[in-house]
Amino acid sequence: MKFLVNKFLLMISGHSRYKTAPRFLEPEDPNNEFPKLDPQWDGWLRGTRKLPPTEDEIAKYERRYQRLSEKEVFMDPSSYGLASPSGSEKPYPTRPEYEHSGIEKSFQYIHRVKKIENSRSSCFRMNGNDISDNNNNYHSNTSPSNLLTRTTIREANIHLQLLHSRNQELEKILETQQQTIKRQEDALMKKDQDYMELCKKLRFLERHCENLQLLLHEKDKRLIIYDRKDAIFSETLELRPAIEQLLDILNTFELEDQIVSVNMNNSIQHLINHNSKTTTNAIISNKIPLEFVQNKNGLSKHTINDNFTTKKITRRLEKQQQRYRVQKELFSQPQLNDEQWSTVSDDQEQQNKTATTTQINLEN
Repeated sequence: MKFLVNKFLLMISGHSRYKTAPRFLEPEDPNNEFPKLDPQWDGWLRGTRKLPPTEDEIAKYERRYQRLSEKEVFMDPSSYGLASPSGSEKPYPTRPEYEHSGIEKSFQYIHRVKKIENSRSSCFRMNGNDISDNNNNYHSNTSPSNLLTRTTIREANIHLQLLHSRNQELEKILETQQQTIKRQEDALMKKDQDYMELCKKLRFLERHCENLQLLLHEKDKRLIIYDRKDAIFSETLELRPAIEQLLDILNTFELEDQIVSVNMNNSIQHLINHNSKTTTNAIISNKIPLEFVQNKNGLSKHTINDNFTTKKITRRLEKQQQRYRVQKELFSQPQLNDEQWSTVSDDQEQQNKTATTTQINLEN
């Protein structure tokens, strides 16, 4: 009922949706409580009237309707100055407080609709796109009031269906939005997990990089040591032919010393009696083996360098050869005096000293 009243108020207020609505008049019945609507009110319902009632006027007449409904004054239309059905009098009421008779009549019509709805024994029933009326005691199918209720109910039903479909669409939109929000939350959770895993991997890689840097420092130190050794080896390779030549000469001297020792066996005893200390040193020095011995086959491959070191070594070796020759000549003599043996022993000591110094220099 409240819905129908609101619908009718929208119709009489000149709403754009109901401007083309047909007119609805009460049947000319002598037992009718209200008279027929005047032409002005009929034109206003058709939409020909330009000025619809304002909200203040509607509120004023609502209050008036409540006050009159309490006093039950609607039963006598002449009590509040309505126009007569004959049309001889003016269409507007005589009382000055009722300026808009059409609005007043609309409230009378609403009051009657309320009375009709209260008197019905059955209620409206919603069934698909239509709402049927089960009241068999009031109005026939041909009455304009029945047409009014059916059309408004049909429009209301269509409007409700549209609202229901719109509500379903909005629910679907909400569901899709909730699903998208849930998917976004899941994606954010997954991204957070990936971020944590990447942070762990990054820490592990940082530690690995630190270990690699330490290994690089150690390898750099080793490379420096290897560079020094390489420089030493390169120097030794440059001096290799001179060293091989020196070893060849020393090996020849060792062979000559062995030959001289065999010839000197008879004279060594006399030398021991004269100066045992010097002779023992000479014998020991002669019997010292050389550390570096090399095959003669490999010596023929190398040639003598013209460096300063090789010249120096050759000079020393020539001096030693001369001393060995002098010593050999002295030992080859049959008999020697004590003075001669002393000179020979002194020369032998000097030769031994020079040999040891040369050997030490070569080792260094």
